[in-house]
Amino acid sequence: MKTKMTEVKANLAIWAIPRRHDFVEEGELPFRYVVKTDFDTPWQDGSTKVHTVETTLIVPAGIDLLASAIETLKEQIKTTRKESNEKIAKYEKQITNLALLEHKPETVSGGEIV
Repeated sequence: MKTKMTEVKANLAIWAIPRRHDFVEEGELPFRYVVKTDFDTPWQDGSTKVHTVETTLIVPAGIDLLASAIETLKEQIKTTRKESNEKIAKYEKQITNLALLEHKPETVSGGEIV
């Protein structure tokens, strides 16, 4: 299934999102600008909507949607696998550390293990 050239209208909003005060360097503004769709509102983080604009985007013709979807899923599998392996390594390290605690001598007296 390939795409046909299609116009898509979208409302975009520019938001000013506050930076943490400890990350603002001298001369920088205390916020950063982010473009979001009009439906995605980051109001919960103290952001302020600066400007909204309606724009038209073009979906190019000839993109194989099925191949693209499969490729996207393969990338998500790779990401999930990497994140899972990192969590597993973290948990295995915690288990090893706990096992080492169990085998540590309780007291040392005059250089000898009691």
